Amino acid sequence: MTNLRTLTIGALVVLNTVLAVTLQARFSAAAQGLAGAVGCLGRAGFALAGCAVLAGLTATTAVVPVAATLAVLAVILLSLGELWQSAGGWELSYLLAPPERRTTYLATFQLGTAVQLTAGPALLVGAGLVAGFGSVWGSGCTSGHGVCGISRLSLRSLLAVMVFMATAALTVFISRHVI
Repeated sequence: MTNLRTLTIGALVVLNTVLAVTLQARFSAAAQGLAGAVGCLGRAGFALAGCAVLAGLTATTAVVPVAATLAVLAVILLSLGELWQSAGGWELSYLLAPPERRTTYLATFQLGTAVQLTAGPALLVGAGLVAGFGSVWGSGCTSGHGVCGISRLSLRSLLAVMVFMATAALTVFISRHVI
């Protein structure tokens, strides 16, 4: 596992900020029209997927210069993905809203971001606490039971994974068909 120094993380944040400021207008121009917006969202998906792969490789690389290079490339893809997603999302929200209700639609679109910024941190802390409690109560985490426990033919892990999967299936069913 890599231990990138705090200075490296600060430099990555600065890189993300510089890319966002310098490329925002250019990326917004690429999202003109329905085809441009959809194209931007497609590129955003690929860039963000590439970022996730590189971030995962960064975390598993023990050689610090290689990990730092992977982290820089991941941040570049993250920045590009954010810019494409933002430009494409705003253009679609503008184009697809009926002209007489455009203000309402755009305000609602922005409300999602406001809710994420307001409720997101509290939800993450709550989810972390629940996951921590569940790991203690269940004598291990879902990955530990699923990967290590089942491979050791542990009955406890097999039962735990069955409960996890049943709970996940029930959650998806309720969220899609009941709520």
